[in-house]
Amino acid sequence: MTAAEESNVPSTGDESKFGPFPAGMAHAAALLASAGLLVTTGFTEVLPWPAALLGVAAIAATKIEGSTWVPLGGGLLFAVIVVVVTVSGVGEAGYAERLVTRAPASAPGAPASAPAKGSLGLQWGEVPEKWNSLGEPPTVTGGLVRETESGAYDSFRYRFDGAAVLAGAFDREDGTVHVLMGSVGLFHETAPNFYLHLCFMLHPYSQECIDAYFENGLAGKQLAEYAGLDHEAQWELGDQLWKLEIAGDVQTVRVLSGSAR
Repeated sequence: MTAAEESNVPSTGDESKFGPFPAGMAHAAALLASAGLLVTTGFTEVLPWPAALLGVAAIAATKIEGSTWVPLGGGLLFAVIVVVVTVSGVGEAGYAERLVTRAPASAPGAPASAPAKGSLGLQWGEVPEKWNSLGEPPTVTGGLVRETESGAYDSFRYRFDGAAVLAGAFDREDGTVHVLMGSVGLFHETAPNFYLHLCFMLHPYSQECIDAYFENGLAGKQLAEYAGLDHEAQWELGDQLWKLEIAGDVQTVRVLSGSAR
């Protein structure tokens, strides 16, 4: 067949600008890639599920057009949207709202477990999870170091670094925590978060606990204002005794249960 004859052969519609791959195969690959991207945005909560599924339906509808570039263009468009939403944080809730959404939901009809009488209301094995539930640094990334003591309670501690430590005492019989202590240097980058962690562990979402720290503990001042000064304060929250000590530019907050006071 001559070149002129070849040029007169009607097109079957399977030719593609993608080399050896037929146009239909290239279109299907683009469609699957775009749909996969959209489904991923739904699972990762970058986009709400209705938007992700609507995008899948829109991309699938391009099959009618028979064009490889349409699903490819749609997939790239949604990729750009995903990147912009992720980087910019559009749609994120505020700090307080994010904390509320992190609150663990109880199973329907399940009675809330009552804290052990006289304790701080948590088990020593729960301390890392409770501390990290605030979602702010510093974070407990390893196990607690347990020490056997001669008194009524055993102790535990976790050192974040050379200037920040979490410790406490617990009943060796039932594991209930009766003393919590957070110590951090005033100039440590996480110093403002320590009281928040303790409040969130013992009184989740309690404005009363936060206010008590500032009003009774810091006497209305900012933590940084105590640099170079010694300061002590204590206050009660329910049956708990909270003690604040600032000395040598180190803040130490201790919380004692009703039976450990």
